[in-house]
Amino acid sequence: MQKNDLDRPAFTLTVGELVDIIIDNLPKNIDVKTNKPRQPIKGIHALAKYLGVCPAKAQSLKNSGVLPYFQNGRTVLFDCDKVDAVMHTIKKAK
Repeated sequence: MQKNDLDRPAFTLTVGELVDIIIDNLPKNIDVKTNKPRQPIKGIHALAKYLGVCPAKAQSLKNSGVLPYFQNGRTVLFDCDKVDAVMHTIKKAK
């Protein structure tokens, strides 16, 4: 948001400018759909469901080092925001 946007009446903003202002002011760790803090993805099956792939593909993404994860014993946790960022760059590269 630029300083001159604060001096303009709201009805002169374009839809894109209004969306940018709204998104810039949303908390980053809140799920927009449920309005709750985003929880980490726990386990390969949850990751597979989140990505919409089979568990074998999710496991291969984890094992290849494409997706960052944290492991404590047998529990594997994935950060939603980091998974989204990696998948966005993969999708963009194709």
